[in-house]
Order: sequence, then structure tokens, then C-alpha cells
Amino acid sequence: MNIAIIGYKNHAARLISIINKLNVCSELIVFHPDKHKLINAFNRDDLEFEIIFTNVIEDILEASCIFIASPTSTHYEYLVKILPIFKGYIFCEKPPCSSFEEVHGLSLLNRKNKERIYFNFNYRSSALAKVCKDAITSKIYGKLISLEFYSSHGLACKPNYQENWRNTSVGMMENIVGNVGIHYVDLLSYLLNKVEVSSVSSIKVSKYSNFADSFLLIMSSEECLPSTIFLSYAAPFQNTAKITFSDAVIELSNGTVSIRNPRDTFNKLGMFELPAKKVIVDYKNSIEYYNHALMKSVQSFINQVEGKNNFSIKDFDCAIKTTKNILSLKVPSHL
Repeated sequence: MNIAIIGYKNHAARLISIINKLNVCSELIVFHPDKHKLINAFNRDDLEFEIIFTNVIEDILEASCIFIASPTSTHYEYLVKILPIFKGYIFCEKPPCSSFEEVHGLSLLNRKNKERIYFNFNYRSSALAKVCKDAITSKIYGKLISLEFYSSHGLACKPNYQENWRNTSVGMMENIVGNVGIHYVDLLSYLLNKVEVSSVSSIKVSKYSNFADSFLLIMSSEECLPSTIFLSYAAPFQNTAKITFSDAVIELSNGTVSIRNPRDTFNKLGMFELPAKKVIVDYKNSIEYYNHALMKSVQSFINQVEGKNNFSIKDFDCAIKTTKNILSLKVPSHL
């Protein structure tokens, strides 16, 4: 199939590599407003399909599908520009948009347009999501008790962070909450019902940070389960999760998903001890884990496009609600 993509570097480059690996593309049309810059900067001799460069939006309309992987602030602009003149499917990177006005605009789209859009919250496609969803549905490990997520690295402690785009706005959508935390809010919405951010606390740790660089989100849900998301650009690297059931603990640590059970594990004295760990999925590291989830998400989108199947309105509405959740958060004024 012919595929078009808006954007060419950073995350767009990852998507182009995945499209190449999936071997589904015969021609890739790469759009950027500055065609000269695009041609000079695009250096990919590893691709096995024809590349066409353009800065004319009409050139991408004959593609089977369009990937929007441009900066967050442009997602809504491209969506409303493309939808009336393009009849195919659209893969849009998260978040769907970056303001309440844009959220309102997307909510007004007709059903047919909503069913053509796939918002890429790829943590839903992760190994952890599958293991947890299966366990919740089957109740194989008993009652779900709590969910904890941790994501951090020391980006804010580097001197060049002062000029980083993540450090130029007080808005939640531009910091680690909007960049990373939104994935976990969506993942919780996938696992639980009626998820909301009930409170947020934050602190500015790095001397290079203009605003808060570390956050703790306390979540609420219909199930009333203790759920937290810790996010930081100023702490040591960690990409971990702990999902506790009454008879097991599912853990994610640096790309490895494991289960500790049963609860009733005793030592020779009859005292409780740590249950044995069983590895379910083991990737090389967190990057491999993330890339696998991203590939599964893209593959799922491509499968829908090939089958000419519409996307779920429920997933569309969930993506909009998750975005509203993040936009509603405020950084304390003293930070």
C-alpha cells in the first residue's frame, strides 16, 4: 500500500522504521512544510520502498493511510485540514490535541470521521497491558488491589535541558505529564473504568528546570482502587510498574514482565516470605519493550486499514477524555 507520513525525525523516524520492518509499504510520501529542509535532512538508505518528498498537502491524499507524527501543537491543525478532503484512515500520535478548544473541535466530528482516526496510545499494546488485562478479566490471581507506575530519567539535570522544548512552557501537555504520563493515564483507562486524575503534586528538582520536573498523580476510578503514577525528568532511570492482586504481584522492570505468586508462600518457620518470581516476557531493556509495543500498535492500525475496518468510537472518546484529564491539571504557582 501507499502510505503518507507528516514528519520525518524523532518519533516519525521510529514509525518509518517500523513501517519498513512490516513490509507493507510500496511507496512512502513524506510531508513537511519546508521541502528543502526535508530533502537535506532526510538520510535513510535502509528503506526498501520508494520515497517521495512534498510540502503540498494534496500530494498525500492518494495514500491508503496517513500518519501524523508532527509536533503536538500541530496534530489538530492537520486533522481538521485532512479529514474533509481525505477518505482513508489516519494514525495520529498522542495526544490528539493540545487545548480545550481543540478537544471541543474533535468532539464535534461526525461518527464517520471519528471511526477513521486511530490515536496512538501504544502502552495499551504493551506486554504489561496484555498480562494485566487477562488477569483482571479471568480473575486468575484474585481481586485487583492497586496499580503503581514509575517513569523517570535524569534529562532535566543536563545543562542543555535549559533550551529543551520540554522546559519552555508551564503547560502540562509540554512536560513529562503530557509527554509520558498521558500514556499511563490512558493505560489505566484501558484497565479500569471512569478513570480521573484526582490530585497532582509536583516539585522542581533540577537547577536547569524552569518549571516543575517531577510529579505524582493520584488517580481515581469507578473501582476505587489505589492507583498512582510517578513521573520525573530529575530522578534516576526507571521504567517500572507494580500491579497487585490478592494472590499475585505483576511487575514490570526494565523491559521484563514477571509475576510473583502465590500469596501464601511461607518459610520453614511458617512465616510469609517473598513469592517466587516467574518471568513472563523478557526484552533486552526498556527501549526494546517500548519499541515492541509501538510496533504492535502500528501493526494493529495497518491490519484495520487492510481490512477496511472502522476504529472504535469508544477508543476515540477515551483518547479525548484522557487529553482533557491532562489539560485540566495545573502546576502549583510557586513552581
